[in-house]
Amino acid sequence: MKKMNNRQRTFALMTIPILILFFAFNTLPLIKGFMYSFTNFKGYGTYDWVGFRNYADLFGDIRVGNQRIGDDGDEIIYTSAGDSPKKIAVSCENGNIEIQSAK
Repeated sequence: MKKMNNRQRTFALMTIPILILFFAFNTLPLIKGFMYSFTNFKGYGTYDWVGFRNYADLFGDIRVGNQRIGDDGDEIIYTSAGDSPKKIAVSCENGNIEIQSAK
């Protein structure tokens, strides 16, 4: 195995703690939350495994079933596909920036 130089050692000493913190505060809670979604856990005490019953109750609820995805979906499509390029073009025009293609 090759010996690490100072640059590689510094990279490892900075990267490894960040990866540990990312796993501890991001990935692990995500996995635990997903697991809790299959239980009847109230946030305290004991819990029992209920499987997909929580999801069946959620999607079987009339309050959830009557929501229209299109209400927010239209705004998302307009903002990302229509509004953003327009704002970029106006910004470039106001700042006298020319967008050139690579030669």
